[in-house]
Amino acid sequence: MAADLRMRAFGIVLVISVLFATATLLPLVTSAARPAWSGTGHFVNEQIGYTPSPYTVQPNFRQAATSTGAANSTISSADSADLFVNFNFDTTNKTIYLVYTANGTAPNKTNGTSTTASFSNYSDPNRTWRVSIPAQTAGTVVNYVFYASDSTLALAWGRISGTPSNRDASQYQTIWSETDNAYFTYTVVAAGGPTATPTPTPTPTNTPTPGAITVTGAKAMWLDTNTIAWNGVAGASYRLLYDPDGGLTTAAEGTACSFPAPSAPCYVSLTASGTVSGYPKNPNATGKTRLLTGLSADNAKHLLKGQVVIASYNSGGTRLDATRAQIQSVLDALYAANAKTQTLGVTYSGGMPTVRVWAPTRRYRAA
Repeated sequence: MAADLRMRAFGIVLVISVLFATATLLPLVTSAARPAWSGTGHFVNEQIGYTPSPYTVQPNFRQAATSTGAANSTISSADSADLFVNFNFDTTNKTIYLVYTANGTAPNKTNGTSTTASFSNYSDPNRTWRVSIPAQTAGTVVNYVFYASDSTLALAWGRISGTPSNRDASQYQTIWSETDNAYFTYTVVAAGGPTATPTPTPTPTNTPTPGAITVTGAKAMWLDTNTIAWNGVAGASYRLLYDPDGGLTTAAEGTACSFPAPSAPCYVSLTASGTVSGYPKNPNATGKTRLLTGLSADNAKHLLKGQVVIASYNSGGTRLDATRAQIQSVLDALYAANAKTQTLGVTYSGGMPTVRVWAPTRRYRAA
């Protein structure tokens, strides 16, 4: 039935009325409020979505440790900074590192004080970790960054940091330069002093003109929300590149997607995890490299309404391959259960015809 529903074409056809597929995402944890943020990151001024001890309200991702009854990202000389960082993929057996400096320099793998975070909370798909920075004297500028690793800090393969132009804007990267001046920052205020967090002065940057990306074939199979089978050139890292309007350029490689609804070209970092198995409807995917997206169903649906390309990169960040994604399987996984209960095709009522088609990735409704 699912094969019939695919119809081999996903564009909108001329219709008199269109049946829109719907899906309900049921919360897996009812004790935590639904957070305003989404994805992998450290969302400085957002509340974390649950209430850990000793707090009586949800703290912010950067939280003054003595402010247990109110969300507060301003750190005073009386506070340690309680920091939370979220991942929307499996972090089992991973080590999450925090590196910070208190002398104004940029923290990285070889500069700053490093410590490891502790796992704090799981609410699918979110895995939240917690770590703290000790209290500092008033006026101290504290810069910090997070790393994800399978072992040591030196071998970290993922980084969560601010950007040079906005120290509170979270970005998750699997390809970066240790000298790119990207980190989070805060200035310690005197105890009982101002409550407003100073806004960092933007650092001027030169933005290169986006160039074309050569896309060859369709060597990636998006099998379900979290799984892509890769049959292209093997790389040290992988990304899903997204353009809401098509015409993908290198602009998509410059900014990590910010969910729930990215409106400009961006990328999602993918995690290589063994090989694909257990997809009987896609036997040709078996044995291919398995890439994990870490996406929620809603976020995947949003990306599928634009252009999606999967790319591989070497350890230096050079793109090795870029290919279209075959999306019929993930469309089935997201929509087929709902669509197969509907009547598709032409029906008549009172002599008036109605045409219903399966168009889950439509962006505009026909008049």
